[in-house]
Amino acid sequence: MVPLTACSPFVDCSPLLGDRERLQAAARERGYLFFRGLLPAADVAAVRRAVLQVTAAHGALAEDAAREDAAARTGVHLTEYDRTPEFVSYYRDLQRLRVFHALPHHPRLMDALEQLLGEAVWVHPRHIVHAIFPADLQYTTPPHQDFQPVRGAPDTWTAWVPYGDCDAPLGGLAVVERSHAGGWLAVGADHETVTVGDGAPWVWSPMQAGDVLLFHSLTIHQGVDNTSGARIRLAGSFRYQRVSDPVDAAALTVHLGVLDWEQVYADWAPDDPLRYYWRPLPLQIQPSWPTVAKPDGD
Repeated sequence: MVPLTACSPFVDCSPLLGDRERLQAAARERGYLFFRGLLPAADVAAVRRAVLQVTAAHGALAEDAAREDAAARTGVHLTEYDRTPEFVSYYRDLQRLRVFHALPHHPRLMDALEQLLGEAVWVHPRHIVHAIFPADLQYTTPPHQDFQPVRGAPDTWTAWVPYGDCDAPLGGLAVVERSHAGGWLAVGADHETVTVGDGAPWVWSPMQAGDVLLFHSLTIHQGVDNTSGARIRLAGSFRYQRVSDPVDAAALTVHLGVLDWEQVYADWAPDDPLRYYWRPLPLQIQPSWPTVAKPDGD
């Protein structure tokens, strides 16, 4: 785990919005883009409230604290890494939240991605909810590249959006600046972790509700330990690519396979425009790659 004292702060790229050439140049140079206040804080807060409502319903919040504090109930740890029945039930209910699936389509976010990618953009429906419980340091995500699990087009970008303010004790996400230029790297025995050399240019900053971090699928990044002592770190990850680029078939499924789409949509309006929104698009869908694959030539 890289110490935050070894990280430089993110460069705020908000002034580049509206200047496509400079925005794209910054993305090529750094492998990430950071925007202060790109999303309305109220829209992010709506997702946070919905996620916390589900978290409370599953008995994971402390009863002696305000729900907005996101304080974990003592002894409760829900994580995808152990896939307990309790976690699967919790994650299914999170995936049913329409407000969670709507935020990745926010016009401000889509506009920034279209400026970045230079043509029509679409968002993968396989969105991730991150609920990182305090002191579960063994589950902090190690250094990795998103291209390993996402596949499809290498020029796919992830948006990491905290559902609320994310200070140093809560951790957040750190990236290695310019690491995308190194290409697709071999992974360790866990089929995820990549090796990062000493002195790598790690960058990290505390984030506020509405801030957005974008990074390339080949950019090395990792979770930062949640050392808050009580609070759950809540965030979402969304993937974007050009409509004209190939996409891996698995990107069209529900994250972790906990539900199918009809189960997700069960309580949504039948004519909801978010239902199967990708079907009319002329996507180049490829068969899913093997779970474990190595870079060409390795």
